[in-house]
Amino acid sequence: MVLALISLVLCCVGTGLGGCAGVLHSWIGYGNSIEIRSLERGVVLHPGSEHRAHQAGRGGVDDVYITDLPPSALQPGADLSNVSGSILHLSLFLRPKAGKTPIETTASTATVRLIVIAQGHVGVYGGGGFLQPLGKPGRSTFSGKMKLASLRLLRQTPGFLDALGPAQISVTFSAPPDEDLARQLQQRIDEIISVAEPIAEAPKPGP
Repeated sequence: MVLALISLVLCCVGTGLGGCAGVLHSWIGYGNSIEIRSLERGVVLHPGSEHRAHQAGRGGVDDVYITDLPPSALQPGADLSNVSGSILHLSLFLRPKAGKTPIETTASTATVRLIVIAQGHVGVYGGGGFLQPLGKPGRSTFSGKMKLASLRLLRQTPGFLDALGPAQISVTFSAPPDEDLARQLQQRIDEIISVAEPIAEAPKPGP
């Protein structure tokens, strides 16, 4: 039941996308996908990946945002009690250079945050890995791919059930420049995360 609920949440597609601040862009094709694979529980999930934006060079970091949430859920202070969906945020902090940056999945050039909302219950996953950009962020569409980046639950609200445990995420994307939408998604991420409590770490064994 729990796995079915989370699978439904992550695979849902937002509808009624008109009227959002910024433009929600959509693609149909083979080059845009998200796959999350649990390392312990045999669960494989595919969150919605239709609506994207990127923001270049913010503090030396290039940000990519992907969401399937409806516009109403992206407004400041919007009620999430009946909302299900996700926001994925990739931050490229090191652009790979031939001969200078290791080109392998064990290297780390980007951080990952995945916010999952299941009927108002929130789980915040985080991790990092190697993001290979295709082209440069800026005025044109920015594409890239990330394979087998780490992911684990970092924060949650009461009632959120983690179906994944430790996991890996693979992403391919094409995101147009959209400063307004990127800022809106970042503000909404910050607001959503603020209501989620950090996961308590297991006590370390004594000497």
